[in-house]
Amino acid sequence: MKFYLNNTFINDEPDGDILTTIKRDSQLGGFLITNDAKLKWHGDGFDLIQGVIDTSGFCAEIACEIWDNCDGQDIRIFIGKIFILEIEKDSNCIITAPVQDNNFYARINKNKSIEITVDTTRSKNGETIDAAAENTITMFKPDSVGPTAITDPRTGYRVYDVFKNMIAFMSDDEVAFDSNLFGLGGEFEGLSVMYGQEIAFFGTGGAIKASFDKFFQEVKKKINVTFYIDTTGNVPVLRIEKYQDLFLNTIVRKLENVNGVKFKIDTSKLVAIISVGSDKILDALPGNGVSFVESNLYFTYKPENYTTLEQCNIDARLDLMSSYVISSNMIEDLLIQPTTNFAEEIFFVDCEDVTVSGSGYTSTAIPGNPFASAPPYFYNTRLMNNEVLERWNSQIPNSIVNFTGTVNNLFRAAHTANINIIAISYTTYFPFQFDDDFNFPNFDGNGVVNNYGNGTAQGTPVSQANSRYTCVAEGTHTFYHQFQILASSSYATISHGFQRYNSGTIFQEASGVLDIVNNTTTVPQTTIITHQASFYCLAGDYISCDVTIDAVIGLGSAYIVVLGANNETYFACTSAPDSGGEVITLNNQNEIPIVKADFEYPIPNADFYAIEDNVFQKIAITYNGNKVQAGWIDTLKYNHNTSMANVTLLGTQEMLK
Repeated sequence: MKFYLNNTFINDEPDGDILTTIKRDSQLGGFLITNDAKLKWHGDGFDLIQGVIDTSGFCAEIACEIWDNCDGQDIRIFIGKIFILEIEKDSNCIITAPVQDNNFYARINKNKSIEITVDTTRSKNGETIDAAAENTITMFKPDSVGPTAITDPRTGYRVYDVFKNMIAFMSDDEVAFDSNLFGLGGEFEGLSVMYGQEIAFFGTGGAIKASFDKFFQEVKKKINVTFYIDTTGNVPVLRIEKYQDLFLNTIVRKLENVNGVKFKIDTSKLVAIISVGSDKILDALPGNGVSFVESNLYFTYKPENYTTLEQCNIDARLDLMSSYVISSNMIEDLLIQPTTNFAEEIFFVDCEDVTVSGSGYTSTAIPGNPFASAPPYFYNTRLMNNEVLERWNSQIPNSIVNFTGTVNNLFRAAHTANINIIAISYTTYFPFQFDDDFNFPNFDGNGVVNNYGNGTAQGTPVSQANSRYTCVAEGTHTFYHQFQILASSSYATISHGFQRYNSGTIFQEASGVLDIVNNTTTVPQTTIITHQASFYCLAGDYISCDVTIDAVIGLGSAYIVVLGANNETYFACTSAPDSGGEVITLNNQNEIPIVKADFEYPIPNADFYAIEDNVFQKIAITYNGNKVQAGWIDTLKYNHNTSMANVTLLGTQEMLK
């Protein structure tokens, strides 16, 4: 090892282990690589630190670099800071000092609760930084003609530029910021924030004031993001991206003959309640100055609680409730009837058509309508509860449900028998048979009515011909289906969707998608394909789910199976007029990383550095002779002195097989 303090080589190597930890930090909401060195400095290392104390006092910092030799090449394994405030000095001329990384913990974490006005041009310690660029937004009136553009644009700040200013402020511009998700061309490039004052009285709102911690949590609740530090360049970059982007399906290393592996369920993910929405809405009838019906279920901005259907949850809550305003009605009300009532509230405004304009941007607020009937148009439809819950499906293992009254107009029906395809085939299922609408978690209304099954009595399997839902009331209905497919050495295109017919069996409209299932190996692979659509229906209309499978089977043990076990292939109406309940299955237990595998293993330095460069890829392990499993890093603590690693991998429930 080689050590440098303030760019000075230290001849007297300090005592202590050099530890690197790679971890997913659920509390902070980030993925971090830290160096947990607490070193004892003596000789010329002690002298240098003592000299800094003598000349600069207890607020001083010392730059620290640690280098390792790997296969004849020097590799810098750490760059960080020693803070004089944190040292211990004893009478034997030894200084013990923890060394913090020079990006997150040294710069961001200790400042994350400081409120920042995002047009500031000075950092925490007075360094010159760039103010957050302004975004000039064309707003609209969600009227019966619209969307009608409002003449006077409002000034907001893109989420990207708010984060960029905050990171520069906290780190004295030593840590940069970037994001594919929020940057130009990203899915949420135009997501912006502004004060209610600016919406009501354009040009008067000013820059928002918030802490990094608060702002990140508000964005995370709506988009399901995480952050990590990218150290591949000359300057560390804090990146904020989608949570699921940190789970790549490639394998970076395989660890052979691992002993003493212990598997366990991460019960912290088995929450009982999911809270979503915003605590600030305007629940008024359309026509009274607003256009949105806030009493809607699921497709709404209002506070809602969803409970998990399984019994193996813990008494915990996933809190996705916003304190920032997302309500279309509140934005519309401030635009049309300006008031200072919500002047200091921070509003999200989702925008598109972002264009660079001088030192700032121009954009247009996104007009949306999730009910397939427009106008009117609404603000922030991508921040509605249904969209938020869909984005969080990669972290919710169980089906969720919200019952607020009767569910007479809803249903859920499952396909129970496996369909095996073992030869080249082109097969249509018009309609696809979902035969079980009576065994939990399936249901048909309250168990007495028969919305699904064309009048089939409860307790009787529904035939293929009767596998359809009949609309009870006129209005918007939302339907959802999912298929669980198991494939080995095979390829298939699967067309699946919904057909709406009137009561006279005349076709009206359809909604569908084409998915590809492709597994070129003989190792079975499970895939979940889904589709959701909304239709405005008349009483007596009926909906069927139609499927076409075009399969090509390869060599060896080749097959495609539509699985009917575990209620994972099903068809449901999740929203209907005159129903007080909402049933939504977001994901499948087999798809959620919820199992942890703990073990200790010697990893050569070169292999560890390869893992460190590809931390989002999987690590495979073999154990008990021929068993193989793979998972993503949850925690990996590596001792550079001994080459031993304490590893926790995170995987799906396949790990328990």
